[in-house]
Amino acid sequence: MNITRLILIQIFCLLTIKIISQTIVPGGFVSGFWIAEFDPYYIDGDITLHADSSLAIHEGVEIIFRGHYAFNVYGYLNAVGTPEDSIIFTSQDTIAGWHGLRLFEIVQALPDSMRIWYCRFEYGKSDESGEKGGGVYAENSTKIDIRHCMVKNCSADIGGGIYMKNSPIHFNQLTVKDNYSNKGGGMYCHYSDAVIKNSKVIDNTGAVCGGVYFYHSSAIVRNCVISNNISHAGGGGVVIHKASHANFMNCKIEHNMAVGSGGGVAILESSLPVFKYCHISYNTTQYQEYQAKGAGFYITSYDNFPVIINCFISGNICDEEGGGFYSESKLQLIDCLISNNVASVSQGFGGGGMYTMFNQNLVLNCTFSGNQAPQGSTIYGAGSMTEMYNTVIWDDTIQTPFKIFLHNFMITPGLKINYSDIQDGTASISGSGSYNLIWGEGNIWENPKFDDNYQLLEGSPCIDAGLLDTLALILPSKDLNGNPRIVNDTIDMGCYEYQYGVFTPLILSEETIQMTVYPNPAREYLIVGLSGFDGVDLCLSLISLDGKIIYRDKITLTRGSFDYRMDIYKIPPGLYVLQLQNENQNEVRKVIIIK
Repeated sequence: MNITRLILIQIFCLLTIKIISQTIVPGGFVSGFWIAEFDPYYIDGDITLHADSSLAIHEGVEIIFRGHYAFNVYGYLNAVGTPEDSIIFTSQDTIAGWHGLRLFEIVQALPDSMRIWYCRFEYGKSDESGEKGGGVYAENSTKIDIRHCMVKNCSADIGGGIYMKNSPIHFNQLTVKDNYSNKGGGMYCHYSDAVIKNSKVIDNTGAVCGGVYFYHSSAIVRNCVISNNISHAGGGGVVIHKASHANFMNCKIEHNMAVGSGGGVAILESSLPVFKYCHISYNTTQYQEYQAKGAGFYITSYDNFPVIINCFISGNICDEEGGGFYSESKLQLIDCLISNNVASVSQGFGGGGMYTMFNQNLVLNCTFSGNQAPQGSTIYGAGSMTEMYNTVIWDDTIQTPFKIFLHNFMITPGLKINYSDIQDGTASISGSGSYNLIWGEGNIWENPKFDDNYQLLEGSPCIDAGLLDTLALILPSKDLNGNPRIVNDTIDMGCYEYQYGVFTPLILSEETIQMTVYPNPAREYLIVGLSGFDGVDLCLSLISLDGKIIYRDKITLTRGSFDYRMDIYKIPPGLYVLQLQNENQNEVRKVIIIK
């Protein structure tokens, strides 16, 4: 036998072994190693990883459930694939599905975080009444790290793709798509302060909330896309409910749709979420059997207090009141662009940019333009009080001459405007019944001369025309474009600060320190993340809005990063300013303390 023929026979034998290789898992307890050489792994019963056991699943393994069986995990699971060779959890019968990955009591006692990387979960089903988590279910579990995973084509009564209860899981590079549930089509967080970064929640459907539902969950959401989700009873993209103080940064919540209210975001009860540098755009609400208010944000009257900073709220369309916002709770809008939103052109309601009812609002350094509504194209206030500073309202496309309409509905509404540029001045403000209008200092009604992106051009009357004063304590350090908000100790009107000449970033020395703050809002403690250079002396202060120093400490920063813990459990609830100072730098952050 020649050598060539021998090699061909060996290759044929290896290929034959691979083709016929498989592993049958009849159900019961599992542990050890699952490797690609013995896949696919056919699962013929519920399998359980015990608390005192571990299982490592290697890259390229395919796990096929041949019935509606669950993978129950109490021990240490290490499922790590690669970008080229992921791990697949699927069902042989895609209609009946399997019962999902179910994580229980994964606690800090583990030697390391459980790693679930580069895995795909599909066709998980938990469709019976009250069942939760079609693809992944986690209860009372910590130290779980899920990265570069996909959960798709799963369904459940609650949490179609993923459900968490008392489980602050860390997600990074997660994709949740094409899932369905009655509540939380993509994800449901229940008492779970999850961290979700660089992820996508897309194309999911829910009866209530198509995308992500937060219940008593103060999650951190960073650099995420929540889009093209559909809800049949409100909350197309995100629902924030019952003391959920979620913190969103650099997120896009776009192209979601709700039959009912809250096309993009619905904030329902006792919640204090914060949105920074987010795009809430092109969301819609449709009226059928439910009210269809607030295409961008829908905020109920139950003691909510959202804070929206450096955000774009654009192109949202609703069938009733509030194209950009509908709010019955206290609301802060700081350094935002609210543009081209539409409210109820066919229904005759108002508030293209904002519809506010029985609440108090602060609007600071915002720009409103291109919003449409039959009445109050920019703002419709029904029994509400709004304070406005350094804001531009201009060039709206409207169907009535009044950009701001104040409706005396049970409570006399009010509006206080200072240092703002309002097209047509007080002539653009009207109302029904009596209302309180305070046309304060520094207001103008001149063309702001901004470009197509609403940035001020040279010669704009809004340049250096804003009020700084104590407002500097709550203003962000950057404008909507990421440029310094305060230039030469002055501030402009609108959401963009005019930059004189060639922009030079605000770097005062090579020892500039970067500061992050979380959780925010906070109850017991704050973590102040600091990064920079060694040997830098810093002063960290917590200041009340009346200027009283509540807390102060001196820190010497070493090279790299450092997390400083500030205990705040004895400090009364409220809005505070956290200030970081050294001889070259002064950074401030707004902090909300809750109880």
